[in-house]
Amino acid sequence: MLYILMLTACTTQMPNDGSGAYSWSGFVYSDIPADSGTALTDGTIEVRNTQNDIIAEGVQTDPDNPGNWQIPVTAAEAVAIRISGPEQLTTVWRADTPTATAYWFAGTFFAVKTETILPFWDGLTEMTEVPQATTDGVHLYGEPLALNEEDLEAWTGAQINIYDGAGVIHPAISLTTTSEGLMELATEQNGPITAFTAVDLAPGEIRLVIDASDGRTMVMDYFAEPGDLLSAFAFTLPTQ
Repeated sequence: MLYILMLTACTTQMPNDGSGAYSWSGFVYSDIPADSGTALTDGTIEVRNTQNDIIAEGVQTDPDNPGNWQIPVTAAEAVAIRISGPEQLTTVWRADTPTATAYWFAGTFFAVKTETILPFWDGLTEMTEVPQATTDGVHLYGEPLALNEEDLEAWTGAQINIYDGAGVIHPAISLTTTSEGLMELATEQNGPITAFTAVDLAPGEIRLVIDASDGRTMVMDYFAEPGDLLSAFAFTLPTQ
């Protein structure tokens, strides 16, 4: 599962205002978090269950704290969180709702602006000589979060594949970061992987499969619509 930083960092058994058994809330960024990051104030947050049914919608309840969103929760379960905005690709997260009233840390959830991610794919086009993100299909972007030295070794040479809505298997484009801070295509020799992506996927039920070089395997399922960006930010391997 995605490593969401302290999703239930502060939990109590307090009910909310009646729109759910309890609430889950926190600050949502309008783009990938940075020092000058701004709040998502114009947008929507939609929560769906594993059957892709809408079970909740996020609301901004405090006009004095723009960008702070609250999600009504009725039970702990696996969900997809769809964050949309006028300048953003609809960014889809997988997570588990908490068991009691909880607050996520700022930077846990965000929507990615189109103007931020397109230059990245343009750079990949130059690097791979294969056009990237040329359709309104589904795209996926991820960044591993290594928790220890074993994880770093496991991400070196890891195999990452995405099964799209048409059943087609797409090997992810994996990148590593050089000592000079530049990105290059990752191989079994020059890891660890620091970013991975796949673009122009057929919408529908999509599965991300990561086979680490030490034998660990991680699977993440999404239900995606055309134009979605599937988030695998801060992706962790299962503990050994």
